[in-house]
Amino acid sequence: YVMLLNAAILALMVCSVRDETFNKKVMWFLVAVGIVHALIVVALYGVKTGAIDYDRGLSGNVHFLAKVLTGGKNKGLFVRRGNAFNTPNDTAFMLNTFFPVALGLFMAEMKKFRKWILFFAMLIISSGMLLAMSRAGIGAFVVMTLSVFFIFRKARRYFIALSLALLIGVLAIFYTESVTLQSIFFRGQMETRISAMLKNKSSDTVESSHFLKQRIQLWKRGVKMLERSSFMGAGVGNYKFYALAPHGHSIYFSTVFDFGILGLLVLIAVVFILARYFLLFFRLQSSYFQIMGIALFGGLIGIGIHGLVDFEYNNPLIWAYVGLTLSTINLIRWEASKNARAAVD
Repeated sequence: YVMLLNAAILALMVCSVRDETFNKKVMWFLVAVGIVHALIVVALYGVKTGAIDYDRGLSGNVHFLAKVLTGGKNKGLFVRRGNAFNTPNDTAFMLNTFFPVALGLFMAEMKKFRKWILFFAMLIISSGMLLAMSRAGIGAFVVMTLSVFFIFRKARRYFIALSLALLIGVLAIFYTESVTLQSIFFRGQMETRISAMLKNKSSDTVESSHFLKQRIQLWKRGVKMLERSSFMGAGVGNYKFYALAPHGHSIYFSTVFDFGILGLLVLIAVVFILARYFLLFFRLQSSYFQIMGIALFGGLIGIGIHGLVDFEYNNPLIWAYVGLTLSTINLIRWEASKNARAAVD
């Protein structure tokens, strides 16, 4: 059922976003959502509890229950990780999909005022992402942004300078957040995960090792399940129930474990098709659609990097993002065909 809904989301994005005006509205909406999401991360970070529980009796034995996640908590380790109504890793993942959209609009925008708005939007979104303190999210963010810098011709000339500025900026935001949180919110009573990472404490390494071992154990269960199914897979969504996990902790492994060898071949085919389309407009970076296509492709790189160790294929945001990318690719092809006909005439 969820798979069918996700397929419907993809089809809706491909079929509905069919002109530049509507495409721009969707992109700006995503940037606005990213800003709000990042601000929610900051707002909820100051709440000391791991969650806010709300229980209101409606009538008789009928109750309305709600749980709002706030600063994420790692028991026995570091206390604070930012999130916005979901897990810190989900938060970092979502903000990493909004950032390349803002970056693409920034590269395509001609008006200086809007460029400044987009610049501050990228700053806010990246700050919220860093506050989630997801290692995979940070790695995906750096690789994604450097990839976009290298692909864009205008940025490639300054690739080394931009790369250094990005790394310095990430560290500066990290350090600023650490000092601010320690001095204002916690006054040294609780150590944030940021400060521990900056100090390179051994217990931070223990935490990384612990979660990596957990994932490896889950994947081993998946391999055993795959062998029992004669490499045909367990079926849509069945791996996570077999492994007793909220999700597959890898887009690639979850695809293989649910769909077997056939699923792996389909995944490779999808990556090949997207890469092929990307190469068609890689050298053409003059129009709005071409620039946004490159930015969205950079976002797919970020999803692919983060998806190595987290999430699963059956994620609505991934399907919507792929649908928006395919829609933009179709518009690039339509634009090229239109220009070709105009040249002949």
